Amino acid sequence: TDSYMWISYASRITWQNESDLAAKNVTKETLLSTSDVAAFITDLSKQVDEALKTAKMGTHEIASIATKTVKVKDAEGKEKDESSKLVVCSTGTFMSDYYIQQLSESQPLLSFGSNKDFALNSFAFLSDRENSLTIRKDMATSTYTPTATQNRLVILVIFVVPVVILITGLVIWKYRKMRK
Repeated sequence: TDSYMWISYASRITWQNESDLAAKNVTKETLLSTSDVAAFITDLSKQVDEALKTAKMGTHEIASIATKTVKVKDAEGKEKDESSKLVVCSTGTFMSDYYIQQLSESQPLLSFGSNKDFALNSFAFLSDRENSLTIRKDMATSTYTPTATQNRLVILVIFVVPVVILITGLVIWKYRKMRK
């Protein structure tokens, strides 16, 4: 299945060049990027149609993992490599309870697409959990409203059938008692 995310107000992440990162023992991996038709608008003082004329079009990195490796001494004094990780996102609105009026009046951004999975998987990754990449069950609730026919069927099964069984049992019991 296709996976998508709703990320509003995302900016782009600009990193130092690879050689500068390598000199600092930092590696990076792109987690999320925009499609190739995305526009990075730099002039927010104009209307959208005007701002699009100067926008930078193309794929933009919007979430990454940065890993820094450092040398540390263990309890015995031996040096070993340790790494620290950082998940960098250009915006945090994707995992908030923020509502965008045009999208939904009843669901926060966290519930759209894979937003919740991305947030939870990022936390699990940073905490070094073994089973860090999982798709979690959707915990959204919905209200079920039965049709009139379905409602009658439920009432029949819940109330009428037990009453019929009870009356049948009483009739058979009375019949057997009268035969004795």
